[in-house]
Amino acid sequence: SNSLIGGQTYFVLVKSGREILFADNACYRYYTVRLLNCLHAYNVTLHAYILMPNEVQLLLTPGIPKGVNELLEVVNQAYTEYLKARFGASENCLEFKSEFSLVQEGSLLFDCQKYLELAPVRSQLVEHPGEYEWSSYCVNAFGGHGKLLAPHRPYRKMAMQLPNHFAVYRRFLARPFNRNYYAELDSKLRNGFPLVEKYYIKNQVRAIKRRCQVV
Repeated sequence: SNSLIGGQTYFVLVKSGREILFADNACYRYYTVRLLNCLHAYNVTLHAYILMPNEVQLLLTPGIPKGVNELLEVVNQAYTEYLKARFGASENCLEFKSEFSLVQEGSLLFDCQKYLELAPVRSQLVEHPGEYEWSSYCVNAFGGHGKLLAPHRPYRKMAMQLPNHFAVYRRFLARPFNRNYYAELDSKLRNGFPLVEKYYIKNQVRAIKRRCQVV
């Protein structure tokens, strides 16, 4: 299993190998409630999420290296048991696979969140992201951050600097990605490659080594 870096933000793509992961609203609701209610126990901060018919996308920051893996293991197992109870023993074959992409703080983090929250629009499930129920869009675009969903540091900085930051965020999401840039984003995030600028990872490794030497 992957050991992530505590305090770093990641995009997580969870797939099951099935064409349809969520059969109806009750399935979406069960997974969402289980995920949100388990965050604190595994020291994971969730910034954005979307449940699509065949996958889950998350933007989160683990407090400890193994927190995300343990969280997903518990949530996915609980969801499998839920499906078995509703639809029968055939749900035993459900196998989850996750891809983890380190995301650099700053504009790339906003782009990643935009990529995630616009997923149902790109898939033509809705015309506007606010129409999609199983998403963090309405919290990030209109307010309601609390113990279950927390803004990342660049978002908090924007909120402190701009009194109309919700409107700014909505306008940001309303502007379409450049086609080539979106293709690059999509390729990296769907295959577990880091979304970072050049030299970022080397600098982070040096910083971690320095902290270890101090300890």
